[in-house]
Amino acid sequence: MLNVLAVSEETSGSPSQNKVSGNPLIGIAAGFGAMIGGIALWIAVAQKYQITWMSIVVAFGIASAVKYAGRVTLWWPGVVSALFALFAAIAGNLATAVFIVSKRGKTPGEIISGMDIGTAITFLKALSGPMGVLMYLITLYVGFWFAFKHEPKKPVGLPD
Repeated sequence: MLNVLAVSEETSGSPSQNKVSGNPLIGIAAGFGAMIGGIALWIAVAQKYQITWMSIVVAFGIASAVKYAGRVTLWWPGVVSALFALFAAIAGNLATAVFIVSKRGKTPGEIISGMDIGTAITFLKALSGPMGVLMYLITLYVGFWFAFKHEPKKPVGLPD
């Protein structure tokens, strides 16, 4: 009898009180790890191919890591996930540019050691036309939208 009362008191809270069932910081840490892994995967692929849609795949991986490790329904981990995804996309495109330029005789290490912010922006502009900007926007969207659990909206009752 006593156990039944304790259980009913624990579960009788309103849904707004039970929104945060997980830990957003664990989700963000998992998203950071997924970002590092996604950049490493992108660099491995960028040695042979230039794949623009890779940013969407990496963004989905980051968002999934944030969602399943953090187990939250809050929106702000989605913003962090979107920023991680955008950073991974920029780093991946920069790695692709380095490997394209390295085919002209310099090693990737020489190119990276001589790179400043102006050179990096020039590389990114060369690879990102209107389609690249669209991919960055889609990457932000995917990184945000898939990073948290969406609760269905409850229908509002009609007045009598």
